[in-house]
Amino acid sequence: MEKNNLVRSAELIAAIPAVAGAVFKLMHWPGADILLIIGLCSLALLQLLKAQLPESGSRKKVMQHYARHVSLAVLLIGILFYLMHWSSGKLLLQIGIAFFAIAVVWELFGGNAEE
Repeated sequence: MEKNNLVRSAELIAAIPAVAGAVFKLMHWPGADILLIIGLCSLALLQLLKAQLPESGSRKKVMQHYARHVSLAVLLIGILFYLMHWSSGKLLLQIGIAFFAIAVVWELFGGNAEE
C-alpha cells in the first residue's frame, strides 16, 4: 500500500509542470515546451510504473489494470507529440485515444472481473 501512496504523490507532483506547461502554451509564454515535456513524460512513465505494480484478483482484472495504465501512457505521449507539433503527433494521439477508449469500455462493460 505504501508504494501506491508514493506513486500517487509522484503523480500529483508530475501534474504540476504538465498543467503549468499547458497554461504557458496557451498564453504563448516561454518555457512551455520544457514544462510540457517534463510533466507529460513524467506522468507517462508513472503510468507505466503503475502498470507493473501488482494487482490482486483474477487474470482478467490484472489484464484490465495493465491495459488501462499502458494505454493512458500512450495517450499522454500522444498529447505531448500533438501539442509540440512533432511529426506523427496526430496519429499517435488518435492511437492513444482509441486504445484508451477500448481499455475503458473493456473495463466498464467487460463483464464481472471477479470470476
